[in-house]
Amino acid sequence: MTKWSSDNLLKLISNLIQLSSERQSIHSEMLKVLEEDPKWPDRPRRTDEMVWEMESIVEQIRILNDNVASDAAAIYEAHRKCEDDYSGADWDALRLGPEEEAATLIVDGLPQLHLALIYSLRKAAGLSRPQS
Repeated sequence: MTKWSSDNLLKLISNLIQLSSERQSIHSEMLKVLEEDPKWPDRPRRTDEMVWEMESIVEQIRILNDNVASDAAAIYEAHRKCEDDYSGADWDALRLGPEEEAATLIVDGLPQLHLALIYSLRKAAGLSRPQS
């Protein structure tokens, strides 16, 4: 049971980090494109759907380890907040350009959130924290 749990925890965390990184990359690329041409590019994938997938992964992690799930939830919540802020904004009233709109979708401090989750997993697995 312990091996099954740790194997699944590793798989779920890997999936969450991959999804999180992919969503961030999509928006980072969009921002770069907008800097050259202020016309919204097509997104290769709906990133709000990616956030819904993250929510499911976090709940699966919670089944296995509450402490690790807290760090996983921080990643999900950061992405969800960006999507909510973007979709809830009155862009006409704000009178911001496409670059500012696109920047709303970028998660600040995402590498640190990923590291916190990795360290949490390492702690749960009884592994030492890597030396800086």
